[in-house]
Parts: sequence; C-alpha cells; structure tokens
Amino acid sequence: MFWSATQSLSNSKRASRAVEPQNIRAKNECWKMIQRRRDLALGRMNPRFRQLYEEQIRAGTALGHCLAQAVWEFDYERMPVTFRQFIQDESYAGRTLGRSLSPRLIADGEKILEGGYQEVAYTGAIGYGKTEMGTAMMSYDIYDVSCLRDPALAYGMTPGTEICFVNVSVTRRQAEQGFFRRLYSIVAQSPYFNEVFPYNAKVKSQLEFPKGLRCYPVAASEQAALGDNIWSACIDEANFWQVVERSRRQVPGEARVYDQVVAVYNKLHQRVRSRMNLRGKLPGHIIILSSSRYPNDFMERLERQACTEAERGEHYMFFRRYKRWETAPPGKFMSQTFRVEVGDYSRRSRVLRGDETDVNESNVIEVPVDLKRDFERDPDGCVRDFAGISVLAIRPFIVRREMIQRMFELGDAALLSHPFTKFDVTLQQKDPAAERLLPERLHWIEQPKLNQYGLEIIGSESRVEMKKVLFPALYYAHIDLSKTGDATGLVIAHTVGARKVQRFDVSEMKNIEELKPVVRVDLVLRIVPPPNGEIDIPRIRAIFYELNRRYGMEFGKITFDTFGSQECIKTMKDEGFNADIFSVDREMTAYETLRTAIYDRRIFCYRVPVLERELTQLEIGEGKVEHPATAGGSKDLADALAGVVHHCEASWRAAEGSRGLFKFGTVEREDGLTEKVQREIAAVYAKVADKGEPLNEQDEDKLLFSQFFSDLFDNKGGGA
Repeated sequence: MFWSATQSLSNSKRASRAVEPQNIRAKNECWKMIQRRRDLALGRMNPRFRQLYEEQIRAGTALGHCLAQAVWEFDYERMPVTFRQFIQDESYAGRTLGRSLSPRLIADGEKILEGGYQEVAYTGAIGYGKTEMGTAMMSYDIYDVSCLRDPALAYGMTPGTEICFVNVSVTRRQAEQGFFRRLYSIVAQSPYFNEVFPYNAKVKSQLEFPKGLRCYPVAASEQAALGDNIWSACIDEANFWQVVERSRRQVPGEARVYDQVVAVYNKLHQRVRSRMNLRGKLPGHIIILSSSRYPNDFMERLERQACTEAERGEHYMFFRRYKRWETAPPGKFMSQTFRVEVGDYSRRSRVLRGDETDVNESNVIEVPVDLKRDFERDPDGCVRDFAGISVLAIRPFIVRREMIQRMFELGDAALLSHPFTKFDVTLQQKDPAAERLLPERLHWIEQPKLNQYGLEIIGSESRVEMKKVLFPALYYAHIDLSKTGDATGLVIAHTVGARKVQRFDVSEMKNIEELKPVVRVDLVLRIVPPPNGEIDIPRIRAIFYELNRRYGMEFGKITFDTFGSQECIKTMKDEGFNADIFSVDREMTAYETLRTAIYDRRIFCYRVPVLERELTQLEIGEGKVEHPATAGGSKDLADALAGVVHHCEASWRAAEGSRGLFKFGTVEREDGLTEKVQREIAAVYAKVADKGEPLNEQDEDKLLFSQFFSDLFDNKGGGA
C-alpha cells in the first residue's frame, strides 16, 4: 500500500483541535506514550523501508521526522491524549473518573502504559478503587482504538472486522450490575463518546461504537466471548469464582480440581494472543480485579508470578495490592494510628494495647484510628477487608487458634515424632527404604516377661526381665481416600487415659466436671499420587497389615470415607479387621468432638505442617465443615483426625478402650523415667491394686502428665 508523507502531515493538521494536546509538554508526553504503538507499526514494515526509517530517525533529519509522523498517521487518524489527560479533561472522562479516581491510581495508569504492561492486576482491600481503575483502563483502551483509522486492518484482520472488549464476572447479572454499569456511565457522560466517537445510546445491554467496536458483559465460562476478536478483557472478583473438587471438567492427569477463574484466564489469554499478537506484544490489556480472600488464592498466585517475572527483568504484569487508606486523598483518614498484629497459624489477629510481650513485629501494621472500633469488633475481618491481607479462614471453625498449637506442644513435650520417613509419600518408590515405617517411634512400653505359667521371669541380679510391647490399647484409624487428584489422609490414634474437664451445665446453670479420654496420635500420613499416576490403595492397606502382624497393633475399628471405599472395606474385613464406612462430612459431630478435645487439651500430636494449616483454615459451611474455596485448599488430614478422635471417644464411652489396666503415660524417653516419677507411679498403682481405692484428680495427673507435661499443667489437673 502506497501513501504520501506530505498528505499524512496535512491530514494531521486538519484533525479536530478539541482532541489534540494544547502545548509542547503535553505533546512530548504523547510521543512517549505512543512509542510502544510505533514499535508495533515498525514490525509491519518491509526490511528495506525499516532500514531507511531507522537511519533517518537516528540522524535526526527533517525526513526522519516526516517519516515518523507519517508512519503514525498511516494507522491513526488522530493522536491519542495521555492517560492523565483522558482521566482529568472533561472533554473525555473528567466528569466521572476525574472526580473519583485517586492521584495514586492515575499515576499507576501512566506507569502501565509507559511500561508496556500487558496484564494489570489489582487486589487488597475493599473500596479503594479497584473497579474504578479497571473501568479507567478499559475506557482508555476503547478511546485508544477509536483513534485508529481501521483497528482491524492495523492488526492484520479483514477491514471492518468487529473488535470486542469484554468484562467477565461470576454471573452475567453480576457482570452487568458491577463493572459494566460503571463503564456504561463513564461513556454516557463523556463528550468524546457522544460527539467525536459516539456510542449507540439506544442499546443498553452493551456498548456499540463506530468502526466495529463493541463492549459487553459475559458470565464466567471457558466459552465466554467464543469466536470474538478480544482486544481487552476484565476479570472481576477473581478470588470468588468456583473451585470444584473432583470435577469432571479437570484436565486429565492433573489434580481433580476445576478452578473456574484459572480456566477462563487461560482461555482469554489464548484468544487475545491468537488474534492480536504482533511481535510478542498485545495492543490491549487483560485486567484482573478482586479483593483479598485466602492465602494462596488466585490473586496471590498472580502476585508471586509478577514478582518472579520482575526478578527476570520481564514486565508483563503490573500488580498492585493496596490497603483502604493507601489510595485515599489527603485528609480522608486521620493521621493518628494504632497497631494491629496480623494473625497467623498460632493466633488470630488482634489490636495491640501496648503491654504485650509476645508480639511478632513482622506481622504488625499501622492503621488509622478512624477504623479502631471496627478492628476491635472483628480483627480478622478488618485485616482482610480494610488492610487487604488474606486471612486463613473467614468463618473459622476452630476459633481458638492457639489451642491447635497447644496440641502440638503437648506432642513435643511427650517427644512424639513422625513414625515414617516422610510426611508426604506415594508408597510407590523404587527403593522401599525411601518410604518406610519407623516402628521405634510408636508408643512402646516395657512389661515383665512371663513364663508358661504366667509368672514373671527373674533374671540376673534378681531383677525381673522386661520386654517392649506396644501400649496395650485398641487403636483406631480413619482414611480419607482419593485416587488421582486429592491426597489421601491417614491417621492412627489410641486412648491413653482420661482426665476431668469442666463444662457449664445450662440446665443447672453451673460448672460441672466430666471425665473425658486423652488421645495420643500415632501416625499422620499424607499419601499423594505420583506424577501422572494414581494412588495405589492396596499399598495403604499394607501399612495396617504390617502394624498388626509384625508389631502386634490391634485395631478397634478402621473406617474409610465414602469415596471408592467399598472394595477396601470388603478386603479388610476378609483379613479380619473391623472396617466400615464413616463420613465426617454428612454431619458436624466428628468435627465438634475434635474441636472440644483440642480445647480441652486432650490430644497430643507431633507437629505436621499440612495438618496445622488444614485445622487453622477449617470453616463453617452449610451444615458441615469445609476448607477454603481456593486451589490448594484441603482437609484430608483434618478429616482423618476428626474421624479417629470420634472413634476413640466413642469406644472409650463404650468401655472398649483397653484390655485391662492402662499403664498411663509411659512414653519412651531417651533419658528414661526419674526415680521420683517411678515411685509416684508405683504408689498410685499400689493404691488401686492393693487397697482398692479410687483415683483422685491428682493421681490421674500423675499417671497421665507428670512424666512430660509438668511445664504445661498445674497441680490441679490440667489448668494452663
């Protein structure tokens, strides 16, 4: 195609003065802003002309200036104004965005365009202007395209081809009432979009412009805007889209989780790239907006991606996370602040009074005093909504998060450790030693050796010969089965005794004492599928066979959840085990039993990071306990622990927990038991066996806790 540089320059002079920069400084900003567009135009030149163009530009000749202007005029009929002028000038969006978009967000818009970013992501607090910024970027992209002579031809498509701008939300109704309604209002009140590039005011369901430009809302679907030539797209409330476990829509060979926002995000990328790509660049933007929700939600994963790309020197994604007060104009919030410690796995968020001694300073934020009453009323909710920091659970099931840590502290004090070589296993390693049971870490005690007549064997130095045996109790197990996507959670535990706890009796309106079992967790194991493989369920059963036949562990009950468990149950029954189906999801009884036991300090368990995270992130759902609705959220181990604690307590109530007198609290220690502790335990046994006297509360504590919990319990039976 041939054209005249002189003719192009004269066309530029005749362009409407209402939409041109009015001074040299603004014009220089325009040239800087359009440099990225010019680079794209160079990609369409033939090599000979491009060489001539670059030589003349470097030389700074008059011909070079004419060529530069002419190249631009080849595609554009008017020179676009800068982002700041578009937002603030009432000839464009000044009547709407100029009065609502904060200076900090306007500066962000300039950085996005100058840096050539292809993706824009905003997250954090609610109400600081994410939607305003998204509509500002989308409206400016529409304006920028409107300055082209023929947008389709400029990017290698058939002249007159329709160019689309879409905003996607969870439902079409939400897309229409949120982002699109605001964008429609901006366009409707803009003189530019009414006079220079008028939209079709008769159509309310979408925005129709000249030159084949169209903007419309769609519902979240991989088929959204199927077949359309998408220039720019906005994904709204990305952290609140569906995450479906065990979905049939998942990709074969991958985790059986369908993350709706990830699927739509990937499809939009592919469609924009397939139609608008030019030398690795995209003309428009993909905009992602959402407030914070959970750790590792979609926006947090994008944040890590943006940081990784920036470290490599790549600038594809412009990411921002703002607190509510960080984008507010001066004077909106008071200058005085108070301190808030953001919660973690060990405790919930809290407003600091100033006299605390256990503050994690790295988690402390300064908050304007305007919001102090709100933070005091709901610290975690305000940390999420006002500070823009994701929280572990929105409606936590275990509110007293510190008691989860106490459970692991009890396990540490008892010197419990993981009786397997790894926390996460496939059970399919070529080297069996890589993933194997460590039996020496189970609950062993010493018992006298007996002869054939049931009498103790006296050895050398007139001492009774002793042998090590597993703690004499019935063990219980629950398995949360899976095949390919989720992990399988397996927990084994047994009851080691009982202790009195206080309860408030509503009928009598006073505190009463109840006797409740104490549970020792023996094994917490997470079985994951190998890459592109499946979990081998028979190998899980082999763990029980080994524990029972080689080490003498007797199981009171082994239960499976309902997913694919019928074959397992039948096989284990054929092997002589008491196996059955038990689901912790059908009702909340098992989880309520677990929570009560954790609050009562009646569980001691070695520290398992995944179990710690799952217990902390448990949420109250509709009639059941759920994990956060985000990719990577799980409760496989938590389900297994809830099932086991439920079985232990049920069997204890039914007097099925032991075969005879417990030897309470005898956990193997490297330094053995002190003589004082041995004398105390022997005295208590003599009190029961010889005198027939009942145990009092102090006796129970000596048997249960004096060996390894002296620093965690007082002398009155378990007070912290």
